[in-house]
Amino acid sequence: MINNIFRRKKVSVPKLSAYGFLENDGKYSYHTVLPGSGFSMVVEITPEGLVKATVIDMETNEPYTLHLTDSATGSFVTGVKMEYEQVLTDIAEKCFEPDIFKST
Repeated sequence: MINNIFRRKKVSVPKLSAYGFLENDGKYSYHTVLPGSGFSMVVEITPEGLVKATVIDMETNEPYTLHLTDSATGSFVTGVKMEYEQVLTDIAEKCFEPDIFKST
């Protein structure tokens, strides 16, 4: 899913700061709360444009992964998946630029 959202895009580091990303040890991280589930979402981006996103259940402080499973169904997991994709799509649109020469 992440690969599809950021396919043929290159990161714009100045836009990351403007969006709210914080730089730490050469990586940029952004924290938000998914309003429908109350889960926390952390997005990390390297200066090379590698993106990692983690959804965390704030009650247990454990990663939530059902939204990454195609076979998982139900209104809750579907809602988490939609919010997860919305955050990533917004970041892709506002912090990345088209890279017509990128093949992946």
